[in-house]
Amino acid sequence: MVRHPHKGQSTVSQRPAATLTLVVSPIPFAMWRIGLVRKLPRAEGGGEYAIVAVDDFQQMGRGGSVKENKR
Repeated sequence: MVRHPHKGQSTVSQRPAATLTLVVSPIPFAMWRIGLVRKLPRAEGGGEYAIVAVDDFQQMGRGGSVKENKR
């Protein structure tokens, strides 16, 4: 069973309005996601914030703490 488009839809272009641009990383395997976790109870070293970084390629995470939020 084949469905045909309505009369008004047959002339609609299926191409994008503008040329598509590829976004390519110069180092495709070096992509990290970095996040700053909310304020936490003070740790032994004086850190109150946690920074978490995740390597998208190896699915590996790392973390650390900082004393203050300098945004």
